[in-house]
Amino acid sequence: ILIDEGGNILLLRRATSSLSGRKGKWDLPGGSMDIEDLVKSPENPHEFAMKREVKEETKLEAKNFIPIFVGSGVKTDAEERKILILAICYEANVKGISPKVVSSQEHIEYRWLSKSEALSLDFGEDGGFHRSSIESLSN
Repeated sequence: ILIDEGGNILLLRRATSSLSGRKGKWDLPGGSMDIEDLVKSPENPHEFAMKREVKEETKLEAKNFIPIFVGSGVKTDAEERKILILAICYEANVKGISPKVVSSQEHIEYRWLSKSEALSLDFGEDGGFHRSSIESLSN
């Protein structure tokens, strides 16, 4: 969860042409950690992966990562295999108030919102992790 200097949370809307799920639904910046993150930063691969994902999806520089929520679930891949997902949500800060976001092809819109406004958005059918993460914020 990216938070600006005004306490606003960054939300991204997924592209409707996305190959992954939740098309057109709201999302938090993030993604998967891969083996290259471990190779490039063996001492702190989680933070390295988070900084990389934030940069790829928003072009923003994030700092001060604090874990705030852990969730798990099962997804089915294209070949109908069950995959266990372990998701860790971190709170992180960016400079400025509502800084401009340069979205990747994964997203078509962004908004900087208060916690209550963020919770009113449609995250789609597997949005429970997103809601629980936002609810875990102290502000």
